[in-house]
Amino acid sequence: MTVRELIETLDILTEENRVICVKNLYKLLSGVSKQTLTQFQIGYDSNKPFEEFVAEQNKVIQQCISLELSPIGAIVRKKLNLVPLTEGTVL
Repeated sequence: MTVRELIETLDILTEENRVICVKNLYKLLSGVSKQTLTQFQIGYDSNKPFEEFVAEQNKVIQQCISLELSPIGAIVRKKLNLVPLTEGTVL
């Protein structure tokens, strides 16, 4: 699955595929995006329904991907010696 395919299917992934895709995406992200996702998960109210968690996490994932794909994100990734992230990057 590519980054583009993840963006397009994030809302409809099965729980099993979601875990795999998010884990693989996480490995590719910069430290800032990793910290953003981790902080979201740590701070999320676990008493809320899982569906709400997924919807909110999807928003955070999309924001992180957008940042990583942006010109600023490309500069940050380059400074951190990370490979460029594109919509075609395979997870």
